[in-house]
Amino acid sequence: MEQRIREIVSLTAQAHGVEAQIDYRQLTPPMVNTEAETRLAQQVCSELVGAENVVTQARRG
Repeated sequence: MEQRIREIVSLTAQAHGVEAQIDYRQLTPPMVNTEAETRLAQQVCSELVGAENVVTQARRG
């Protein structure tokens, strides 16, 4: 993740003719939901915005 963020920042800066520096720090560990928590969140979101608007699989890359 850090490498991709650095790439995006660098390329965005290049596109605007400037330089950019970032101070990337992962201060907290990633949150990992249990399957039950994930199903509950999907259900609630589906009820709120419709199942067709809920992304259940993140795109890779």
